[in-house]
Amino acid sequence: MQTMTARERILAAFRHREPDRVPAYDLLRNEGAIAHYAGEAVTYDNWADVVPRAVSRCLDMTRSIRGPQREERIEGPHGELTIHQRWTTWHSVKSLRTPEALLASFRRTADAPPRTAAQLAEAADRSLQWHRTWQDKLGSGTCHVWQIGGVGLHGAHGAAGLDVFSYALADDPETVAAFLARVADNHIEHVHAIFQRVDPELKERVAPVTFVGDDMAYNHGPMFSTPFLREHFFPHLKRICDAYHAHGIYVMFHSDGDLRPIMDDFVAPGIDGLNPIERQAGMDLADLKRRYGDKLTFCGGVDINALMRFGTVDDVAAATRQAILDAGEGGGYCCGSSTELDDGLPAENVIALLETIRNEGSYSRLAGMRSG
Repeated sequence: MQTMTARERILAAFRHREPDRVPAYDLLRNEGAIAHYAGEAVTYDNWADVVPRAVSRCLDMTRSIRGPQREERIEGPHGELTIHQRWTTWHSVKSLRTPEALLASFRRTADAPPRTAAQLAEAADRSLQWHRTWQDKLGSGTCHVWQIGGVGLHGAHGAAGLDVFSYALADDPETVAAFLARVADNHIEHVHAIFQRVDPELKERVAPVTFVGDDMAYNHGPMFSTPFLREHFFPHLKRICDAYHAHGIYVMFHSDGDLRPIMDDFVAPGIDGLNPIERQAGMDLADLKRRYGDKLTFCGGVDINALMRFGTVDDVAAATRQAILDAGEGGGYCCGSSTELDDGLPAENVIALLETIRNEGSYSRLAGMRSG
């Protein structure tokens, strides 16, 4: 029998205490599953109500609520091209295409004048209103994760592509370093401005967790050298973690890919959780739990690349139970997919994952059944 609220379940997991069942954390972008939980199909016009209704009936924690968008190609004045598909946006031709243009953009950010108190307050109010809007739509069944900013690395290489960023870094490492420092400074300022203004009622409804994302690895390891990361990334991550911790907020860090070579470097700055745990990249839940289970809460881990895309409902249910057994002992686990519940997945597999968590998500019960 489930006795905890979603927020109590999340707090237990991040405090490394076993909840009544593991919390379900994910992004719901599968139209069949949305229709199943919401009771109606999602459209371009109703998604802002239908998607939160569906999410509130199947997830304990989520972020980045979205709906379908009309398909179009947008060509910019400088040759850039953005392609909107129903659930995906591609920047297929970027606006910054040379190291010089990228470095100039970095300098503008690094050299921008400090924000005034009024500007900080205005930005904080906008952010608070955004979080309040989505939490109101979700109601009490699901907690919306704070989503305020990153460390800056993903934005740095995503603005022009990894190749152009690599040349810019080789040509002018000082400017890249100044940009990353300023992004972190801005993030920290924004955190303090928000949590100095947030009312206790909202803070008690929104998840006690923030999402800090910087994709920095692929299936075969980190995309950047360890010395670079230790000089220009992890110190800023620590400052950001310290800012959130000062306000009682847990930090869930997100990066796709294989992070195993730098896992110790992630633990040292003080992150509290790690997402999305891509099994295809070698991020094995059981091994991570053995090595870091006393320090980190793992969020995700059920493979979408092969298992959920091509497996059966029984395969998905069995893998979900195994993930809970691998990582759920003593708390420290929020179950979900290894990326997001996208619209390319069979809806019945998405529902199998979510219903297995909701109905069979107690670690102690599963472990008892296994031993019996």
